[in-house]
Amino acid sequence: MHRLRPRLRLQKRQRRQPLHSCPRKESIPTPAHARQSSLPTPPGATTADVALGNQIYRGQIANAPCAGCHGDNAKGTPLGPDLTTSTWLWGDGSLPAIERIVTDGVPEPKNYRSPMPPMGGAQLSSSQVDAVAAYIWALSHPNGK
Repeated sequence: MHRLRPRLRLQKRQRRQPLHSCPRKESIPTPAHARQSSLPTPPGATTADVALGNQIYRGQIANAPCAGCHGDNAKGTPLGPDLTTSTWLWGDGSLPAIERIVTDGVPEPKNYRSPMPPMGGAQLSSSQVDAVAAYIWALSHPNGK
């Protein structure tokens, strides 16, 4: 019996300690592309449109597969171009041009092996197209111009 006492004391001490030592959520930095407040809002759109567009881009709404081809950070992959620059292959980078590209897709890409189907292959409403276009515009116009 004498040998059990030290183990019981150790078990009691362990119960007093926290069960986990995970960092608090507030201490985890948010990636730049996810900071909605730092993104500009295109003319005619709202910050809510940009936030909704972010969710659509990431497939959280309407199962849109945008991030699958353009990358989670929208910096591009071998399947789709970088959407964070002012270089545009199929338009001038204006909000209407981006909306048209999202709506119509890119059937014959210039520099990529896979075509982009209309709406990326998702079933998006016109307001969802407007929102994802606003998000892409915001990513590609960091100064709001």
